[in-house]
Amino acid sequence: MLSRQICTTDLAARIGGDEFALLMVGYLPEEALDKTEVIRQEILQITMPQL
Repeated sequence: MLSRQICTTDLAARIGGDEFALLMVGYLPEEALDKTEVIRQEILQITMPQL
């Protein structure tokens, strides 16, 4: 999911249980906020029926 939303120059990493960090280079703060909101909304749509 993250690979669809971030550029090849961006870096996504898991830093803890369900915590992730994004390093987004070359974005204005407003652009980065917009992009992370899209990612957040996509994460909210994930269902895990096995849980």
